[in-house]
Amino acid sequence: MVLDEQGNPKGGIRNPYVDVAITKYAVPNEAVMPVIPNPSAYVAKGGQQAANQMCGLAAYQTDFSKEQLKQLYGSKKNYKGKVEKRITELEKAGWSLPIYRDLILADASNVEF
Repeated sequence: MVLDEQGNPKGGIRNPYVDVAITKYAVPNEAVMPVIPNPSAYVAKGGQQAANQMCGLAAYQTDFSKEQLKQLYGSKKNYKGKVEKRITELEKAGWSLPIYRDLILADASNVEF
């Protein structure tokens, strides 16, 4: 898998969450050994192999530190501006619906530097 400069996968339909990243998304996840005491029915039946399979399908994320965010974007205002610019580009290209704009911008407003 080809990764961008923040360690997130390139390609596919990108969105502001990866184009103006505040976290690193990674796959595959790894199952804990031994299996947790109260697993799903599938994992309870299939044991460690089922846990490994399910976790292999799931991703995990590691948030960037405040220092990393400052290094990447300078300020919260600059970060929010980049998110707004990217969502506008995606809307114009037809890859994001305007109904999601306020939700994405609210998420950007909640990021702490």
